[in-house]
Amino acid sequence: MEFDETRIYQPGDEIRHMDWRVTARSGQPHVKTFIEERERPVWLWVDQGPGMQFGTRRAWKSVRAAEAATLLAWAAVDGGDRLGAMVFSGERHRELPPRARHVGALRLIETLSKPQALSAGTVATTRQADRPGTAPKKPTPLDRLAQLVRPGSLLFLLSDFADLNHQQEVLLTRLAAHSELLLGLVFDPLEAELPPPGRYPVSDGRQISLLDSRSRQQLLAHQRQFEHHWQRLQTLARRHRMRCLQLSTAQPALPQLLAGL
Repeated sequence: MEFDETRIYQPGDEIRHMDWRVTARSGQPHVKTFIEERERPVWLWVDQGPGMQFGTRRAWKSVRAAEAATLLAWAAVDGGDRLGAMVFSGERHRELPPRARHVGALRLIETLSKPQALSAGTVATTRQADRPGTAPKKPTPLDRLAQLVRPGSLLFLLSDFADLNHQQEVLLTRLAAHSELLLGLVFDPLEAELPPPGRYPVSDGRQISLLDSRSRQQLLAHQRQFEHHWQRLQTLARRHRMRCLQLSTAQPALPQLLAGL
């Protein structure tokens, strides 16, 4: 059940639903009314951090993630679900509570198209319990998502998961215990396999460095690193009944989502 509105008390209304604040303010008894929640909450967790501002084929990882999130949002609207989202970049993020119909999708698209709309430092710092003297723990976007999501939700997490650690794996496991999770690994082909042997200029828009792919040992080590990262996600997904798919910057999001889903 979820809150619908507050109205004037009528004979037969349950006292436990009294809205005491409105009653005190208006001078007339008011009660809260509730409706049965029929739509399934769908959450999109979209990484737009600095590590996602990278791409060598057709689009940045952040753009491909935003494209996939938009398609999934409209699919949720078409399915009659309520759409919520968290868009984040480092310590900056924006929370969009689940909304029905097209409202949730349009708010998400607006947020993705205006990165400056992300606010900084809006998640309160929490302290670790029963450990005197321990420094405050800085919540991550995944910590905050775990606080927001209600059991029975459907979650799509779109990121390169470059910062995936044991603590985040534990959070994903907890979320998967009461919700359905899909992990979308967004990557650029250069992260999976280095280009043919040579020296390639790479820039972040301010500085230029050289990527040297002439060493076969380095080529193999680079490839194994990406394969290990992907296998780690797959193992986590299989173990806790999640699903995972790959989203390459080299291809549009739609055919990749259709194939993966």
